[in-house]
Amino acid sequence: MTRYFGQDMVDSSSNRFYYYSYPSRGESEHFHFPIRDLAAAWDATKALDFSFSAQTDCGIHNLRALQYQLADATRATVEFYCESPNPVVLSKIDGGTCLNEDVLREEATIGHSALLLLAWSGASRLGIFLPDEPIPIDSLTKGILAMQLESGAFGCTFKNPNEYLKGIEFFPGEAMLALMHVYDLSRDTKTSHSLDTAVKESILPAMERAFKFYSRHYEENELDVNYNIWQAQAFAKYYDAISDSSSAHKDAVSKYVLDLCHGICQSKSWKYQLARGSSFYVNLETIEIGCGLDALVEGMRIAQALQDDHTVTKFRIQASNAARFVAWVQDQVPQDSLVGHGGLGYGGIQVLEQRLDVTGHGLSAMNKLHKW
Repeated sequence: MTRYFGQDMVDSSSNRFYYYSYPSRGESEHFHFPIRDLAAAWDATKALDFSFSAQTDCGIHNLRALQYQLADATRATVEFYCESPNPVVLSKIDGGTCLNEDVLREEATIGHSALLLLAWSGASRLGIFLPDEPIPIDSLTKGILAMQLESGAFGCTFKNPNEYLKGIEFFPGEAMLALMHVYDLSRDTKTSHSLDTAVKESILPAMERAFKFYSRHYEENELDVNYNIWQAQAFAKYYDAISDSSSAHKDAVSKYVLDLCHGICQSKSWKYQLARGSSFYVNLETIEIGCGLDALVEGMRIAQALQDDHTVTKFRIQASNAARFVAWVQDQVPQDSLVGHGGLGYGGIQVLEQRLDVTGHGLSAMNKLHKW
């Protein structure tokens, strides 16, 4: 997947990511999808992290050149979307910004801000961005915090901050995950990146309010599995931050994360198809398995921290099934193809097109499993 990201999906003429690849045509293609473009930059930092931590060449010819290409594309993407951020006109938190809609060419959401923050934090840990560079981290973080309503929910679009249901499966989870990554980076003694003290001190209380809303919303509503995927990742990071504290609700947070992951395992694709082995692979949608695995590994980690051996074993079996499926999908495109080997598409056996976001979730999951 690292080779696919760096060799097949970076346009060397612009240092920007492609979105689609077509193995049968031997071509990769751009597509205007800003939030997934930013997600690609974040995923590229995970590919780089894996390539550095694996302590091998990962079977990639000229690995160092590929690492430079991924780093350059990540920087170019973040810098492109940081152009002229717009002020968030909300009185609750002064100085908040969102991304410029003239640059986005679509309505600005907390998801856009979140993915930029995630890409920046991943890149900063790798030294791609230095502390004194003019990336508006404080103001983008303030912009997300300013969108939290009294209920604890986050408004999803900056033009209509009271609209909390639009994109609820994705945007709030992405935003909360970004808040926690920025919070973690500001506390990391190995880096020199700082966050405004008032902003940093606002994050955990905001997460506590959000937990009360989103956990209740999960209990009371039938929701798309994408809700589970992003919420599990966000609140796993939140649990990490409060697990050693006297927080009264840390047990409830860990239970929520595990419940979300159990929900992923109970979805039709995971329970009735993936678990029945390779004869059912042709019926599976790669996107649901790759994205679900990205979250499930977080559930494994939390269950292990709780010494819940039964849940660890259950999740590990499911994760192993998913990893085998992902490897099978990758093998549907031969190694000698012009593009596409190592990438993931939307469906199973018919690899008509591949998408960088689906591959990114798979890559993220495999990187987590490598470290686990």
